[in-house]
Amino acid sequence: MNAVMYSLMEIKRKIPAPILEKAFKPVQFNQLRRDPFMPASLDNLIIEKIINGPVRRDCDTAGATEVTIDLKGLPIEKVSNDKYCIHIPKRLTNGREITSALALIFYSMNSVSTDSMFQGLSNSTTYTNGGCNNNQNNELFTGLTKSLQPMMLSQTSNVRIVNGATLLVEDVIMPGGTPHLRCILANDTTFSTLAQAAWKQFSKLCVLAAKEYIYNNLVIEIDTTELVGGQELGKFKDIVESYADAGEQYEEFYNDKWRKIQFMADVPRHARFIKSLIGKFK
Repeated sequence: MNAVMYSLMEIKRKIPAPILEKAFKPVQFNQLRRDPFMPASLDNLIIEKIINGPVRRDCDTAGATEVTIDLKGLPIEKVSNDKYCIHIPKRLTNGREITSALALIFYSMNSVSTDSMFQGLSNSTTYTNGGCNNNQNNELFTGLTKSLQPMMLSQTSNVRIVNGATLLVEDVIMPGGTPHLRCILANDTTFSTLAQAAWKQFSKLCVLAAKEYIYNNLVIEIDTTELVGGQELGKFKDIVESYADAGEQYEEFYNDKWRKIQFMADVPRHARFIKSLIGKFK
């Protein structure tokens, strides 16, 4: 079970099966027999046209997760005095698209080996009255911890993604340090980064998108059938026409609620936002 399958089940639970069949599989069986290819299943068609269609596009626009990518070893191509390009392979993002670049940061790691750490600890440990000199050890550990933390040399936010996988830096790059890109990635194929607690709200977005699709694709055909064929469609027509406001409800839910839900579901990005409001604890 994942967010995609959960949403598919919710769509099939809340929308009558005949309406789904009519909207997503309008081709008659005798026409399908002339098709040399096997027709796609109803589930696959709903996933393709709804979840991987407008829902994925809108969710990716808001961004799924914030990550920091190590760009060590990637060539930096100089375009002009203050413009540089870095081509980022998909292996660094696990095949996911980069939707937004936030900052390019250069870090420098202080060179302190693990052996020297423990050697220094052993040499500095003194025993008084059968116990360890805690103050001296605390100072040693504090110094070692600080020495192992990466030091930021410089950063710039004048960065953007072009052609999907190329980072354009429009600033002067200072030499030295290892470049890291802080960016926003798109969702993967199963929306696996979405917390399970948010599946219910995600499925609501998918249901509204499905209702909008059904209304837009069937409302004219229903009226034409009644005018030309004189058939009374009854409850079928009533249900489809009840989806007339689905598009507006989708936009309202997406802008007012879903963007916030997806933002808070990304723990690193939400934590950074909270820190920007209250500051770091000293």
